[in-house]
Amino acid sequence: HGHEEAAAVAATLAASAALEARLRQELLEFRRANEGLRADLETALQEADFQRRRADLQQGREAEAAARLVQRCEQLEIELRTGRKRSSEAESKLLQAEAERDTLLRERAEISEQASQREAELKE
Repeated sequence: HGHEEAAAVAATLAASAALEARLRQELLEFRRANEGLRADLETALQEADFQRRRADLQQGREAEAAARLVQRCEQLEIELRTGRKRSSEAESKLLQAEAERDTLLRERAEISEQASQREAELKE
């Protein structure tokens, strides 16, 4: 019976490790996406600033382009916040998976210890 419990714990640990690896990969992807969004935001903000100054001089079509860039900046800021939220959620899931893994490792160690004690008792 102890071997079945240990096998179940081992299977659960393997599933937990796979989940942890997947969550780490998702977290890495979210971080990369966030960095790209941050760079896009910085570029868009610089471009918006340039367009705003130019529009002051030329007005008309230039002012419309600046308004579109400001809208794009706002959209990028929303996307960045969304990416940060997803990244935070992925980190939270990863921490939860790590805690579950640690619990399972402790349980496996306890089961192993109990099995060793039972074997010792049976030998006596």
